[in-house]
This record gives sequence, structure tokens and C-alpha cells, in this order.
Amino acid sequence: MRKIRKRISVRVRERSPPYYDNMLAKLIVFAKNRTEAIRKMQSALGEVIIEGIDTNVDYQYDILHDPKYQAGDFDIEFIAEKEAKNRQG
Repeated sequence: MRKIRKRISVRVRERSPPYYDNMLAKLIVFAKNRTEAIRKMQSALGEVIIEGIDTNVDYQYDILHDPKYQAGDFDIEFIAEKEAKNRQG
């Protein structure tokens, strides 16, 4: 068993209303440790195909590759610091 769970709230060719930021899908992985869970999530995100709308799949993939995230060395400022760093180039 791959121990990957997905929950999808839309169907093929279904329209998503543009009036609010709705979560279309959720991807959850299970593993023996953090390193394995991150690897599984990276692999699972690489298989995601969503067309016709913008998603945060690339952003999530970027977070999973961040050394601080991988080491578990982050706090609630992690996202703000990462975005500031990305703006600086």
C-alpha cells in the first residue's frame, strides 16, 4: 500500500465558482518518518494534473525542497520569510 490519500471536491469538467478561494483537492501521505513522508509527497505532487486553473502545486513542491522544512527547522514565520526571500530574488 502506498499510504497516500487524496480527497477531491470537484469532478472532471465541473466548474469551480470564482467568488471564493475553495480547496479543490487535498493530498495526504503517511510514512514511517519525516524524510520518507516528504519524499512520498514530492512524488505524489509530481503526479498531480489539474488543468484550467492556477494551483499551488509548484509552491508546495518548492516548500518540500526547502532545507529548513526538510530538517523540521521552521516556525510560524517560515512562509513569510520564504516569500520575502523569493521577492529578493
